[in-house]
Amino acid sequence: MGRGMGARRPVGLEDERFWTALDTLIATSTITIDRPRGSTHPSFDDVRYPLFYGYLAGTSAMDGEGIDVWLGTPEASGRSPASSSPWTWRSATAR
Repeated sequence: MGRGMGARRPVGLEDERFWTALDTLIATSTITIDRPRGSTHPSFDDVRYPLFYGYLAGTSAMDGEGIDVWLGTPEASGRSPASSSPWTWRSATAR
């Protein structure tokens, strides 16, 4: 047993509670895409984003920004965002 842990194990990638909490966070959050697929990195012109990258609005990661997310393709997400402007996708199960 670890210090002060008792019989509880830390939540990790192998723990189903982690994935359930992550699913809940995503289902109840607004995903804001600020770097569409094919766009260039703001600091490195030779770097192109192969997927849609963004963040969960209203969240905060260790870097102080929103929790990072990415979406595979417009077909997979069911949306076709404008190619040059940020867009927001709201989960169908979010309230």
